[in-house]
Amino acid sequence: MNRLTKRLWLCICPVAVCVLDQVITLWRQPPGYLQGDYALAKEASPPFKWLLQVHPMAYVAGAAVGLGLYVAILMLTPRRFAMTAAIIIILGHSWGTATWLISGVTHGYWVAMALFVVSGILVTVTWEKNMPLRVCEPQAAE
Repeated sequence: MNRLTKRLWLCICPVAVCVLDQVITLWRQPPGYLQGDYALAKEASPPFKWLLQVHPMAYVAGAAVGLGLYVAILMLTPRRFAMTAAIIIILGHSWGTATWLISGVTHGYWVAMALFVVSGILVTVTWEKNMPLRVCEPQAAE
């Protein structure tokens, strides 16, 4: 597997959690927001709240730019830096998603816990594909 393919594996979990966070953010907006009163936008991140207040498509465009920056960082920086950045992205967007789930979904706490479990599994599976072969090979019995 070449370097590019390995780096793409590193991007899977951060991209998935980021997209989930954006979708749930739009889904959990108040009814008045969806009817055009964008001043009602609910979002903890000040820049993204501002984008939501401008227009939902401004928010989507901002999220797409952010996602593109994430992928560029994960693909183009040294591996350890990229792995650290991936963890930061995963933690931030998992937390953001969890705040929406806990406050607005039946059994939201448990749904959020399931998100963390699935994220952990996804990190393990995809990062094994990102690791250099010598790290992933089983050790011979001594």
